[in-house]
Amino acid sequence: MEPTEYTEVEFTEQAGTGPCFSLWSEPGPDGEGWIHELPLQALADRMELFGLTEPEETLDVLTELAREPGAADEIYESLHEAYGEVVRMEAYALYAGGGLNRQTAGAQTVLAVGLVSEDRRRRLEDVRREALDRLGLGAGAVRAAMSEEGEEEPFALRPSPEVKERICEIVRRHSKEIEDYRMMTAMSFVGPSLENGGPESE
Repeated sequence: MEPTEYTEVEFTEQAGTGPCFSLWSEPGPDGEGWIHELPLQALADRMELFGLTEPEETLDVLTELAREPGAADEIYESLHEAYGEVVRMEAYALYAGGGLNRQTAGAQTVLAVGLVSEDRRRRLEDVRREALDRLGLGAGAVRAAMSEEGEEEPFALRPSPEVKERICEIVRRHSKEIEDYRMMTAMSFVGPSLENGGPESE
């Protein structure tokens, strides 16, 4: 079966989810279409983890992650570890410096703190680059093999060009909410470590 393409989109506020994109596909031979829900927070979360700035590239990442759920689990595991190390150190440096250690150029997380070791930063850069390469979106473009079971199933997310353009327009209009959600992602990795006087030992 060909991947499902979503041809219509609606952006609404949903109870318990917040701002959310609802995507619809055209009905198939059985008269049934597909619906996919994409919360704005989920999109912002992937932007933060993968270090992305543009909604177009984030949608590409989400599409490929949906295509290969097995690879997605491994990618998230390595990303969470590398990102968590950096963002915890950034949070502690920001806390210890009274918020004076912010940087804008080359920031790796939404906290944008420049007092993290080069080794940790390089590891996060490498993990992000390898993740994009594995999804076929980076310079290396080495896509993980799909399982035979998954090849016959529709992709969980494949927006039409028009739908993709519409989503990106909306995301850009909600840049403040995106920034807030990215901060929520960052702080979810920090946890109670600041209250305990520093990052968790590693």
